Amino acid sequence: MPDCTSLLYFWGRKSTKKLNLKVNIFATLVEVKRYVLVGYYSVKAECNSRSEVDVFFKRMYEDPELKDEAIRLRYWITKIGNEIGGDPDYFRDERLCNAFPPPIEISHEYIGLRLYCYIINENLVVLYNGGKKIGNPAEKCPNVKHHFYNAQSWTKQIRELEIESNGTIITNLKELEFRY
Repeated sequence: MPDCTSLLYFWGRKSTKKLNLKVNIFATLVEVKRYVLVGYYSVKAECNSRSEVDVFFKRMYEDPELKDEAIRLRYWITKIGNEIGGDPDYFRDERLCNAFPPPIEISHEYIGLRLYCYIINENLVVLYNGGKKIGNPAEKCPNVKHHFYNAQSWTKQIRELEIESNGTIITNLKELEFRY
């Protein structure tokens, strides 16, 4: 299946005209990592080979200026997954969804990255995508606004799904589908 960002070609040549094609691309939730207290999932479009959180960490680790912050973010994902659980106090409130890292009052360190997510319950968290936040509010920050709006949209759709779970496992994962 082609990547969602593939270029459009018309009769073998790259099109110079802007096309407004409304294509229904669907996404599913995929398991990312299961810890003692939290199972982490992510959004994956049917036309992409990687989940949103995989794309996020790949991008952050490839940037020498962001790699250390990405390592700290991963530390918090692991700590919450193994020791704390999906307690909303350990996440930033971002309208309908949440974000890593925990607020500075909890983390006691500044991490400029934002990884948007949604806490389904204390045992299940969906990780989206994000970036380096350089301005307030997130809706106006050029680095994260796209990820912020996607996270809002996906959270709204995921809230409407009938997710069945057993602890840190979504048991009806194959049945869940929504618009990308």
